Amino acid sequence: MSHSDEQTPDDDDPTHLEPADALRSGNLSSMVESTHPHRLLTLMRNSGWRDVGHRPNSYTRLQRTSSASHQGTSVIVPLDRDASDFSLLMAAALETIRRMWPSTWQRSIEPFLGLEAADVFSFRKETAAPRGLIAWNEGRDLIESARMTLVAGAKAYLEPSRHFSNRFGQFANRYVDQILMGQSGTGSYIVTAVAPAEAEVPIGKSVESTKAKSGIHAARAREVTASVIRALKATTDALDHYKLSKSMTGFMDQVESGISYELVVALRNIAQGGDQSDITVSLAPLNQTLFDDEPSIHNFGLSGGDTSVLEHASVQLLAETQKERVTVEGRVHLLTKKEAAGPGVVGVDDGAHRYRVRLGSDEEYHEAVMAHDEDRTITVEGELSREGSLRWLYGARLLTGQARALRRSISDTSQIQIGFPEEQPG
Repeated sequence: MSHSDEQTPDDDDPTHLEPADALRSGNLSSMVESTHPHRLLTLMRNSGWRDVGHRPNSYTRLQRTSSASHQGTSVIVPLDRDASDFSLLMAAALETIRRMWPSTWQRSIEPFLGLEAADVFSFRKETAAPRGLIAWNEGRDLIESARMTLVAGAKAYLEPSRHFSNRFGQFANRYVDQILMGQSGTGSYIVTAVAPAEAEVPIGKSVESTKAKSGIHAARAREVTASVIRALKATTDALDHYKLSKSMTGFMDQVESGISYELVVALRNIAQGGDQSDITVSLAPLNQTLFDDEPSIHNFGLSGGDTSVLEHASVQLLAETQKERVTVEGRVHLLTKKEAAGPGVVGVDDGAHRYRVRLGSDEEYHEAVMAHDEDRTITVEGELSREGSLRWLYGARLLTGQARALRRSISDTSQIQIGFPEEQPG
């Protein structure tokens, strides 16, 4: 049935349940008022339903794409929460799904309807595998890429950057730690992530970012989720710009909107090897209403052909990252070496800050050890990276040569043969 010729629900449908009977179902009646239609629509579409008709702002009719046992059965989801028959129609929709598709209801629908104020991310990837399946390694990589997407968007909430490296990692992990993973839906594979909308995500007083400098010490999870959405939109807009102009400027110009090396790599991995991929975000209503200026569902599509563009963008974002190179002089307060043949990590305290330094050679590490033993200062130079409360120097080198000179002196001295006057006979 086309979208245009369906005007009203089909009351003659033999599978149509009486709304009043459905509403009288004990557990179901308590679920009706808390169920937002847009969330239910997203869950159904992810589970194998497709739209077959609608009346704008009134209802959407969906039908299961692969249901031999219930061929022709459709479900009507009411959209207008203010309508007098909303509760009756929603109860009928939920009861139809529960009775006819009990496994899908228990696995993919009911658990998410019961969550209070939760935003749902769906990462879908269609591959050559049979529907509902995916190659093991591709499935594993999709889960990791979904996590990378959430982490990159969370970091952009604190402060946009072309390349984050390990900056803001603790904050991003605190956001991800509050997210639940749902079971995969129908499709080659769908990774579902459920983010609480009103939970607080501590920023940390020691995190140096624009948000922390503004006196904000905690973020609402919905605000972080909005940052992920904004970054995804900026990246897909940049892809569209490239397709029209063959120019990468869209990626560089929208870093302030959340585009980063980390996000582009995550999306490249999602697109790679797939026919079609997309990320859908369904925002839960807060206080039973949605923001007036914000849609409840956001969808961002990718194709296998986007892989090379995203790869090019990731290289350019990484190459153009401005790295701060600093010189630090201070005493050695920390020495740690995880691997016997590795150079180890040195802690340097300049009186104002403490730095962790990855030196480039085992010889430089030994020089730092000697400086520590002799209570001397050392001078190191490297690329500064702020990671939570820690300051790291990467690609560092030791500038002071006193320890090296001392070691050579000791070595030279050991080669000198010390003689004594020839003993005279008594």
